[in-house]
Amino acid sequence: MALVATILNIGGGIYNNGILTITNSTLSGNSASIGGGISNDLALATITNSTLSGNSATTRGGGIDNTGTLTITNSTLSGNSTPLSGGGIYNNNTLTLTNSTLSGNSAINGGGIYNIGTLNYYNTIIANPTSGGDCVNGGAGSILSGFNLVEDGSCLASLSGDPNLGPLQDNGGPTFTHALLSGSIAIDAGNAGVCPSTDQRGVTRPIDGDAVVGAVCDIGAYEYSPDSTFPTVVFDSLVASYASGAGPSNFTVTFSENVHDPTGNTNADDVTNPDNYLVVEDGANGTFNTVSCAGGVAGDDVQATITSVTYNAGLFTATVNLSGALPNGSYRLFVCGTTSIADTVLNTLNNGLSDYTFDFVVGAVTTTPPTTSSVSASALPNTGFAPHKVTFLPAQPAELAYSALGDIWLEIPSQNIKSNIVGIPQSEDKTWNVSWLGNETGWLNGTAFPTWNGNSVLTAHVTDANGLPGPFADLKGLNHGDQIIVHLFDQQYIFEIQNSRMVRPYTTNFAFQSMSRPFLPYTHHLSGIHSIF
Repeated sequence: MALVATILNIGGGIYNNGILTITNSTLSGNSASIGGGISNDLALATITNSTLSGNSATTRGGGIDNTGTLTITNSTLSGNSTPLSGGGIYNNNTLTLTNSTLSGNSAINGGGIYNIGTLNYYNTIIANPTSGGDCVNGGAGSILSGFNLVEDGSCLASLSGDPNLGPLQDNGGPTFTHALLSGSIAIDAGNAGVCPSTDQRGVTRPIDGDAVVGAVCDIGAYEYSPDSTFPTVVFDSLVASYASGAGPSNFTVTFSENVHDPTGNTNADDVTNPDNYLVVEDGANGTFNTVSCAGGVAGDDVQATITSVTYNAGLFTATVNLSGALPNGSYRLFVCGTTSIADTVLNTLNNGLSDYTFDFVVGAVTTTPPTTSSVSASALPNTGFAPHKVTFLPAQPAELAYSALGDIWLEIPSQNIKSNIVGIPQSEDKTWNVSWLGNETGWLNGTAFPTWNGNSVLTAHVTDANGLPGPFADLKGLNHGDQIIVHLFDQQYIFEIQNSRMVRPYTTNFAFQSMSRPFLPYTHHLSGIHSIF
């Protein structure tokens, strides 16, 4: 039979004359005389959570030609075509469609579906044909319809009109989908009795999308959510420095909200997928060449092995297990936002603009700190970029390079802040350029070294170059008695907030006043953009 199919050019992507099951798959760009994507020839086929797009046939069934029993659930047929009948599907036996979306398909007869068999369809969208109408019932075809949205009202549809769909694109999950846009009449318009528990992407159904009568299943393969808040990492259990031979073998990562945790651990958006975390050790060049999860491990960086990840949805916390305790070295953790982790409605971590990173050292080398304790300054450093906007930074000039200070890092428990401290050189114009700080804290060279007698000035970003909140985003929220801890060479130096003042950017006297004891001034500019200790 397969030879006959080849000779007759049937089933461009798949020819089935037995039992076929397709799940979480994409069939695209195939062509044939009959059944450009699939020919289900007097056979049994089940398609779930899959997309057929851009397939074509010269006679019938641009996407699928069915002469058997075909069941399609939570799937998308988009941009399939034929010059004759059934741009999306040509049905000449039994077709059952549930919570699926057919959009942008074309034919002379039945751009979406041409039916001369039995069509049972529920909670399904058929719309936007470029020709041939949405659904044509020809010959002796029969139809059982419930809670469907067909744009031109054909095939006994419950609703008609524009479903207001987004383009076929990556909306999260393993396959491309057409999103329901805000205000779509398909939102909360389905029948819960036949609605699957998740949509095509794996998002849990139902979600209250119109805030009218509670959560009701949407029509189509995509479940709409009004939630557009992207998750962030609010805490990880790593510390900036570990004693020699005492590296971590696991750590936790806590998110700002519940994140996506489908069954298994291989889904690209899954918080328990080990590929969504990256721990690298700098190589012989002593520099981290890896810059993002999207870019992958680069240069001579060495990737540590992550064996498994577990997730506690109640605490929004993932536990990441390594293959063993990390040996001495300098490491960087990436929690992947540029490629993967998303919340339960698949808003991506950090809006997909950046990864969460944290640098730490096992077996840190002790260095001798500088001893300068007085400074002249023309202005406080500018520590903020524009919120929600990516600012592209030039390469950091050698004369502005930050200096490693050894085993020293900052902790503010009330705000879950943990950050390495690096040295910021003072320029000839008596200013400091902190543009390249990232998630680190800068010590302004020329002020007293942290914990030494005198006035120590530390700074960090309020908004980072990716437009996301930096370490000091909520510094103004510190209250009297809140602790600021400087960890230095296995010692803790604990400071407490005693008072706060508002100063202008060029009012430097308070921040840089001479002190005879260890002192961390806390100032917040009137502009609300700059914040320093």
